[in-house]
Amino acid sequence: MNRSIRSAVVVVIAATAPWCALAQADANSEKIFNGYALHQLTAAGLLYNAKAKATYHKALGPLVKQPWLAKLDGPSNEYRPVKVAGADYMLGSTCKNHDCQNNTIVLLWSGAQNVVYGKVVQRGKSTLIGSPPPAVAAELEKLWKTEFRRAN
Repeated sequence: MNRSIRSAVVVVIAATAPWCALAQADANSEKIFNGYALHQLTAAGLLYNAKAKATYHKALGPLVKQPWLAKLDGPSNEYRPVKVAGADYMLGSTCKNHDCQNNTIVLLWSGAQNVVYGKVVQRGKSTLIGSPPPAVAAELEKLWKTEFRRAN
């Protein structure tokens, strides 16, 4: 009886393998961040992939000199998929350690497009990074409010 059960398991696994491969083909869900998919990581996880890190640091421009932005090492949630202006992105956010009220960032990353867009708020001053198109910029404002200005 054990032999027939093992055979059935092999057939089921073999039958589902192509579907699993297709599901993992999306660039935003590939395990290219130290063996993890980005949705399994917090904000700093973006920096585990050299290409994503370079894209992010380029998008930051002169803000890359701010250690909390360069390292994304503040408190954050895991990335999650979102659709913005008809394109798929991973949404991440974090804030500056010990100063979350005044220093925050919300990020959109697309592996398929190799772009990072974001909104940084430092002591009330808002800066868009990555030159987002107008529709994406408008959505970044909404996403930032959702992430950081929740009603208690």
